[in-house]
Amino acid sequence: DRLDRELIGNDPSKGLRTRRVPDRTPQSPTEAELRALLGLLAGDDAKSVRDRALLGLIFETGISFCACARLDLADLQTDTGALLTSGRRAGVHSLSQGLVDDLERYLQHARQLLAARGDAGDQALFINSWGGRMTDQVIRSRLRIYRAKLAKP
Repeated sequence: DRLDRELIGNDPSKGLRTRRVPDRTPQSPTEAELRALLGLLAGDDAKSVRDRALLGLIFETGISFCACARLDLADLQTDTGALLTSGRRAGVHSLSQGLVDDLERYLQHARQLLAARGDAGDQALFINSWGGRMTDQVIRSRLRIYRAKLAKP
C-alpha cells in the first residue's frame, strides 16, 4: 500500500525467499514395506490384531485417517467384502479376502476385549485401548510407531 502511494522507493520483500513447507501427507508404502509392516503385526494380542486390520484397510482402500476413524460397524459387510465410506473417497470399496479375514478376526476376538474397557454401546469399527472410538490422530501415530520400528536396524 505504501509502495503504491510512493512512500517507499523500492519493495523490500522483492528478493526475499521463503522455505518450502514440507508435504505432510503420508507416503504410500511400497509393497515390500507393507508386507514388512503387516509382518510386525503377526501377534495374537488385541492391539496387534486391531492394528493389522486397521493398516490393511487404510492401505488397501486408500481412505484417509479421518474417514477410517468415522467408520461404524454398520459400514462393513464381511459377508460381501464391502465397505461403505464417507469423506474424500466416499463410496463402496471391495475388500480382498485376506483383509476380510483380518477384519473378521478383529471383530470376533480383539474388538470385544478392547470394548470391554469402555462404552459397550459405541458402534465404532475401530476401538482404542480404553474402549472408545479411535481418533485420526491415534491412527496416524500407530502408523508412525510401526514405520519407526521398521527403520530401526
